[in-house]
Amino acid sequence: MKILALDPSGNFFEGKGTTGWALYSEGKPKSVGQIRAVEYKSQVDYWLEHLKLIDLLQPELIVIEEFKLYAHTASAQIGSSFETTQLIGILKYECDQKQIPLVLQSATIKKRYTNEILLHKGIITIDSRKTYYVVGIPVTGHILDAIRHAEFYINFTSKKETNYEL
Repeated sequence: MKILALDPSGNFFEGKGTTGWALYSEGKPKSVGQIRAVEYKSQVDYWLEHLKLIDLLQPELIVIEEFKLYAHTASAQIGSSFETTQLIGILKYECDQKQIPLVLQSATIKKRYTNEILLHKGIITIDSRKTYYVVGIPVTGHILDAIRHAEFYINFTSKKETNYEL
């Protein structure tokens, strides 16, 4: 099964966000990358790049980090347009239209897969400069977070009966 895991940031106006992604096949990472808002002329162009990625990779399932507003971070969001939640809505709609099962996962699951665990499992490697790699590609924290979501889904969620949200 081809699984696309996304650590989304919809932020275009609020900080030029970066979405990390990881494509898994047969339970292993096959390709990784990121979509950086700073590389696009408009918010819509940035968001459309996410849909182009789905068309290009043709995943059979998509795992996305969900957005939740917690009391301890709420004051930092005063005045926010919640761009990431808007992007997640677009991705949910796209999954519905293309009939791709979608799983939303809490951001807290990332704590389960530290870099040390990912190194031990052979998912990532590290060089002498302390740069992490996946399938030979240097990775950022956003990509690592997408990998964490894929690993959690494969090792925990998929082993249970899953309610797919379409």
